[in-house]
Amino acid sequence: MGGVAAVTIDDIPDNCLACIFQLFPPADQKKLSLVCRRWLKVEGHTHHRLCLTLPYSSVLASIFSRFDSVTDLTLQCPNLMSMCDGNLVVISDLCPNLIRLQITKCSYLSYAGLEVLARSCERLKSFSCTSCTFGPNSIDALIHHCTTLEQLSIEYSTVTTHGAQFLNFYPLIRAKNLTTVKIVQCSVEEYWDMFFHSLASQVTSLLEVHLDGCGVSDNGLRAISKLPNLETLHLVKTHKCTHAGLVAVAEGCNKSLRKLCINVSDWKGTNKIGDKGLIAFAKCCSNLQELVLIGMNPSKASLKILASNCQSLEHLGLWGSNKFGDTEICCIAGKCVALKELHIERCPRVYDRDIKTLAAKCPNLVRVKVFECKWVTERDEYVRYHRRLVHVTCKPRTACRSPL
Repeated sequence: MGGVAAVTIDDIPDNCLACIFQLFPPADQKKLSLVCRRWLKVEGHTHHRLCLTLPYSSVLASIFSRFDSVTDLTLQCPNLMSMCDGNLVVISDLCPNLIRLQITKCSYLSYAGLEVLARSCERLKSFSCTSCTFGPNSIDALIHHCTTLEQLSIEYSTVTTHGAQFLNFYPLIRAKNLTTVKIVQCSVEEYWDMFFHSLASQVTSLLEVHLDGCGVSDNGLRAISKLPNLETLHLVKTHKCTHAGLVAVAEGCNKSLRKLCINVSDWKGTNKIGDKGLIAFAKCCSNLQELVLIGMNPSKASLKILASNCQSLEHLGLWGSNKFGDTEICCIAGKCVALKELHIERCPRVYDRDIKTLAAKCPNLVRVKVFECKWVTERDEYVRYHRRLVHVTCKPRTACRSPL
């Protein structure tokens, strides 16, 4: 009688073996890679995420020759060394399936290098960098040549503009799928204003814009107001912005805007945003669902318009408002019928009775958080109001950070 031939581990296809390897924790996978050359090769195929301290180009090539299935790559450059174009060429050639790239502490990123990366990595969707220096027009290379780019994040970096001309009228921006732009602490005179004018003229897919200390002025906000699908806008310490810029955004994005965060704290007397800008959003953006105000003092007039016109408002946050008290709370209580969550912090005119009024009169309220308000009693409890439970958390002192 013929018997069934024995099946050994060598008979298992590479793709099945890779699936088996993924069932093991990372430490065991490293041990399995030492069994034989075939297992070493297969184990390299299972790695889709890689975090490296940038070595020389020759070493970089050998690393990606083994880990040839990387889709998520994080590179940190030691001692602010320059990432030469050769390194970007190696990444482009050996990581064609790259979807997400994050670069940290790189002293120089050139236009030519990023252009090669953008053209070669046809699946790249997310590019972010922290503490880097960009050469003239380097950022333009990404939006001009990367057709699949969806998220762009530039944080604590420097953009070199000496001797460069911004490509504001570039014939074609190919990043048509760009949805999120985040610029944090990258202040360049007039650069970001022109950047958003360039985007707004050709990209309609942008949904989120986060601006933190980047030197954007009203001119840039006017460009942002032309984005037809903008849903989320964060403005943090944009000291060049005034009421005029906010009014332009409120009128231009009146149907699409859902989330708005404005932080004017620590501006040392340079704040040019106040109640007039808030009234514009309250009047125009009736679909607003989330509003966070930090360092602002909304008046009774603006809160009345907000409560009556923004019937979809579900989340409201107020930080560092010295004038927000019982009079202003009465404008919200019972009128923001969709309100589900309220966060108040460092508002010295808020009392226990105000919290009870809000919890009792807002029919859909389920969460109230009050931090660092000296007249509010510390507690963490569920309170029943009209057959519903409201989770109330009050702490007189906390290390809780603001959401921006």
